[in-house]
Amino acid sequence: MVIAACQPARVTPVVPAGEWSTALGDPARSAYGDGRIGTDLSIVWRQRIDPGLAAPLQVHGPVLIATTAGRAVAAINAETGARYWSRRFGGPIAGSALRRDDMVYVATGDRDNRVHAIDISRGRDRWSKRVGEVRLEPLLIDSAIVVVTEAGVVIALNTHDGEERWQTTLDAPPAVPPVIAAGNIFVASARDTLYALDPANGSIVNRLALDRAPSAAGLVWDDLLLFPLVSRRVTAIRLATFADVAWSTAVSEPIDATPVRIGNSAFLLDRAANVWRVSRDGAIVRIADLGGAASASLTAVGNQLVVGRLDGRLYVLNTEGDVVASLDFDDSIIAPVAAADGVLWVPLLRGDIVRIEG
Repeated sequence: MVIAACQPARVTPVVPAGEWSTALGDPARSAYGDGRIGTDLSIVWRQRIDPGLAAPLQVHGPVLIATTAGRAVAAINAETGARYWSRRFGGPIAGSALRRDDMVYVATGDRDNRVHAIDISRGRDRWSKRVGEVRLEPLLIDSAIVVVTEAGVVIALNTHDGEERWQTTLDAPPAVPPVIAAGNIFVASARDTLYALDPANGSIVNRLALDRAPSAAGLVWDDLLLFPLVSRRVTAIRLATFADVAWSTAVSEPIDATPVRIGNSAFLLDRAANVWRVSRDGAIVRIADLGGAASASLTAVGNQLVVGRLDGRLYVLNTEGDVVASLDFDDSIIAPVAAADGVLWVPLLRGDIVRIEG
């Protein structure tokens, strides 16, 4: 069950209409595609939120939404860092929250094992539904939220009341969060199989054997679905035919970061903090060696990339791999940053969010 936060909730300002349907906003990972970053970066404030900021932050106009390893979701003033409200749950939160207009959705594991719908204004419950253990973030589609449990059960719930629409059982637990593209829901299992499901009823439309299971969430790139694999390969699947692998290419290190796209290229970040640029035909080149180690902190902001290293170094790069700005922090950067015009919000692992302007 949801338990109350330690401080009274304050009402958030009205957020603009819209949604955050999956990691980095949408299947094209384009949440901050219209943003920009200056080259003279400065820290405006640093606020403690909750330990374990390892999931993507979101910015919705005047409000930031953060989920933490401490089983909390918080709404934060994007200008000042002050907290509007926070809720702590009975189980770990699966990835980042999702949002549609005035509703925020989270899925949990462990003893809670529920999908929760809460009001963005105060963090109050609208509904909750027990579904089984969920470790990977769900997916918003039309008027449904789709979760994949650790038992390999895919469940669609109505977003307005939590009632179950359908469920389908796969051969294994999910490897990465589900994604929607070309009219189908795609779920990759830990047994190296990619499933295409009909979003109307959950029926399995098609399946494809992969070289290995994906190591990071997929990128929908027009008619391609791009996945990094645990085999240190990157595979592109043609969505029109599904059974057709367009190309597969190798990288030197494993990839934990969700790929992003700028213009006609996709970009990858591996664990050794190498940044790779991939063209539509699969040609790949390493454009930056940032040294050290990295996890999942890769964001596309306008025509620039933002990368966070595990030692707390933050980089802004252009699409040629040139570093145009950087800052040092005293804590690991695991999650992708959030952005708006000229502003970055950097989540630090031990629990601080830092607002940077430039």
